[in-house]
Parts: sequence; structure tokens; C-alpha cells
Amino acid sequence: MTGPSGVDEAWRPPARVAPTDEPPESLAGYDHLTEVGRGGDSVVYRARDTAMGRDVAIKVLQTDDDRAVARFRREIEITVRLGRQHPNIVNILTSGTTASGHPAIVMDFYEGGSLHDRLRTHGPLPADEVVTIGTVLADALAFAHAHGVLHRDVKPQNVLVLPTSWVLADFGIARLVDAEHTSSVETFTYRHASPQILDGRPPTEADDIWSLGSTLYTLADGRPPFASEDPDDDSALAYLRRARTEPHRPLAAPGAGRLADVIDRCLAKDVDDRWASAAELRDALARLRVSAWEPGAPKPPPPVQADPVALSVLAHAPAEVADVAPTGTRPPEPEIPPPPTGPPPPLPPPEEPRSRRRWLLVGLGATAAVVGLALGVTGAVLRGDDGATPQAPPADAGGPVATLSASPVESGDPQPHRSDPRLAFDLLKLDSDGTSLTLKWNDPTDGEGVFALSQVSPRKLPVWDFEAGTTEGTLPFVVKPGVRTCFVMTVHLPTGEVGLSGTRCVTG
Repeated sequence: MTGPSGVDEAWRPPARVAPTDEPPESLAGYDHLTEVGRGGDSVVYRARDTAMGRDVAIKVLQTDDDRAVARFRREIEITVRLGRQHPNIVNILTSGTTASGHPAIVMDFYEGGSLHDRLRTHGPLPADEVVTIGTVLADALAFAHAHGVLHRDVKPQNVLVLPTSWVLADFGIARLVDAEHTSSVETFTYRHASPQILDGRPPTEADDIWSLGSTLYTLADGRPPFASEDPDDDSALAYLRRARTEPHRPLAAPGAGRLADVIDRCLAKDVDDRWASAAELRDALARLRVSAWEPGAPKPPPPVQADPVALSVLAHAPAEVADVAPTGTRPPEPEIPPPPTGPPPPLPPPEEPRSRRRWLLVGLGATAAVVGLALGVTGAVLRGDDGATPQAPPADAGGPVATLSASPVESGDPQPHRSDPRLAFDLLKLDSDGTSLTLKWNDPTDGEGVFALSQVSPRKLPVWDFEAGTTEGTLPFVVKPGVRTCFVMTVHLPTGEVGLSGTRCVTG
């Protein structure tokens, strides 16, 4: 955001906005509309849903321009398609038309505001929080890109703050990957736009990666990457020139050493030097979250590669990584059984010599043979046999073929199904208040799969099933104080394919 003097003021407290004399909009089913934000052609209101008794956000388009209306309708279509499938993309509840005839969309209201608001009130964010935010947003972008959608305006203002996560919002200028583009009639934030967008080239996924890198830099530093130290040299034209031709300022935020390397690759001038995809960027940030070390500190050993995971999570869950959680607690040591008490068990009888046992077995065998022969002769005399040996009937004598009395049944241990890497997904959130678990995940099956959560340590135990199409839930589960408890999720398709999440742990 640029103030009247041209100095970037992202870190400064927000200035008071004088109330306007314009009457608020009205939308059937909602009351107490209060303006909380205003953009180039839209106004956002906080309102009360009279039917559900909850607060919502209503975005109202304040123009009759045909292009703006078409863009607004496209935003509704794209956001509905993505938001109902990914927990970190804003969800549109409904749409309508205000009493004044303006189109409007109704969304969840987030008390925390945006990351831009957080910057203005609290200043730069800690590096570890920026890494977590980047992982979440890169996953949301990867999902959008996989569905053929470019966001094209990633910036702190368009990231809304949830109590335990963040959502990507405002797909107002989003485009399908293969759609025509017209930069002259659409707006974007120049401080987070890539050199290719500034040059008027067609937008690509690489431009979203640049914008996300610029956003993460701003969150960690407090100012955009090409902001000048001299306020007189921080005009829009000067910023655009630096973004196109000069390297960005080094990121010197505390603890941001390895994060800076990831952001530097996002902000590479050459598209080929950036991360190849948002998914690759997400994975790089996720590795920073689990390798808590900086240059000069001992490097942790590489993670153990688990065997392919079977359908039964209880038998084949990934091995838990030895305490990389910030709690500093380690998994409980295995219990050592106490020494036995009471008199010792009786010793087994002494083993007989092998030669004696061998002659004993020979004698028993000979006795059995004599007894068997005597019984056979006696039976033949009683039956009046003439000594002929009875012959078994031929197999094709014309009698009925024997059949099984029941269908064959499977015996032995069930053969496990291997997980499908194409259905791998993320357990995005797992929190415990001691008596219940709250969790969120992304759905790689477009609502077709059924999810199950399983406890894998300190003991293996199934916990809960979730209906198809759900991506969050709360369930009763007691986590004992001081005990580190770990879980994994699986997703099962009706056709038999299985996907698996990573392991997430909580400590009571």
C-alpha cells in the first residue's frame, strides 16, 4: 500500500477513515451492514445473517461497467468451484443482488482481517510463521493451478486470517490458463507483479509464484522486496523499474536465512530460474518447517523413508519422526517389564539320550505294524473275504462329481492394498484442547472419497470416519497430559484406490 507521500506504509498503524454519508447497501436476508473495506470498484460489508444468526462478509460491486460485471461473475464462478474443495481458498456462501441493483457475493467473515491488516498493526511476522503461511498459500495455488486457474493478484491484502490458518481470497482478476488476457482493462497490484506481467506478457503460473514470493518477503521484512530505502525514490515508476531490472533488497529478517533462499528463487527475473510449480514451492517450504536448523548449526539426519503404506493404516502407518515438534518433548520410552517375583518355574525334565529314543521309536513302530496286520486278518475272516484286494472305482465311473458344500473363504492374513501416490493429501490442521481434536485436510478426490483418521502412536487405534465431501471435522478424543499422540488420515475411493496423508502429532 502506498501512502500520500509515496512511502510504503505496510508496517504503519492504519489511519482513521472518515465515515461516509453514503447509505449502506441492503440485501434480503441480511441486516446491520457495516462497511469494513473498499476497493477500486467494490465495497465489503460486515453483516448479520438473519436466518443463521452469524456474521458474514458481503462484497458488493459498485459499478455498472460491463467488463467489471463480467469479471465479478467470473470471480463468483471460479471461487465457488475452488473454495468448496480446498480449505485454504475462501468459500462463497451465496450470491444475490442488492436493493440498488448491484451484484453481491456473501462469504464467511473472518475477524482477523487480512495479512495486510496484521502487518499494519503488528509489523513484520516471525520467519517461522511466514514459512507456515507460505506452505498453506502455495498449496492453495497448486490446487488452483491444477484446476486450470491463475490467481494473478496474490498479495497480503488478499490473504484472510483464520484463528489457526489462512485463506486465499479475491479471485477478481483470476483467469483460466488458456483464456485470453487483456492487461489494459484489468487491475493488479504492481508491487507484487512479476516483470513479465509488467511487460504485458500473457500470465502464467510462474507469475503467481513471483507474487507469492513477493508477499512472503513483505510479511517477513515489513516492506515489498523492491521498496527503496529513500522515500523520494519510491514512486510507482521507480518501483517498476527496479522490479524489472535490479535485484531485490536482501532479506535480513531474524531467522530468515533458509527462507530467504526460497524467496530468492521465487523472485528470479528469468522464469526458468523460478520454482517449476507451486507444488514444488510448497514442498520446499514444508521442508523448512521440519528441518529446524540454520547455517552453522548441526544438520539433522535425513528423514527415514517409510515403506509403501498399505490400506490398513494401523499396520502400515509411516514411522514417526523422532520429535521434530516445537514442544521439545520426545516419544515415551518403551516400558521395561519388572523382574519376576516368587519361586522360579520348574526346570524341564532331562533330555533322554538320542540312541535310546531312536530304539524306542523303532520298537513302537514294529508293535504297531504287528497289531495292524492282526486286525486286518481278523476283519477279513469275519467278512468272508477271499483275500482279493478291493479296487477303488474309476474316476469316470459315471457317478456325480463331488462339490464344495459352501463357497471358498479367504484364509490367512488379508493382503494389503498399496496407497496411490496420486491420492496423497495433506492433513492441514490437527489441534487438541485435551478432550477433542479439530482437524482440516484437502480433498484430492473432488468429493468422492471417504476419509478416516487413525491413531498410530503411542498405540495403533482407529479413531473416526468422515463422510465423502468433508474437509474438516471435530471429534472427541482425550490426549493424556505429557503424551505425544500421532495420527494419519486415509481416503478411500469406491473403486478401491487409497490415498494417505503425512503424520501429524499433538502433545497433551
